Amino acid sequence: VPYYLAELTEKIAQDDRIQILKASQAKLKIARFKRQKAAESKLLEIKERKERRGRSTRAAALSTPVEAGEEELLDDDGEEERE
Repeated sequence: VPYYLAELTEKIAQDDRIQILKASQAKLKIARFKRQKAAESKLLEIKERKERRGRSTRAAALSTPVEAGEEELLDDDGEEERE
């Protein structure tokens, strides 16, 4: 009988371990999913910010009038001069 009780106790402990492992795996999957979604939203935010910045720069360039005879001044290294 003691052998049977020890085997039964071990089986119960093993079943508990399996349940704990399954629960921890589920939590890890959820955490991984949340991190992935956070990374995707961060990349999307960066992309949108970059697009807005580009549109803003183009709009500013289009709205700035260039006077007659005035051209964009280039530095010695060929880059535009900033005012």
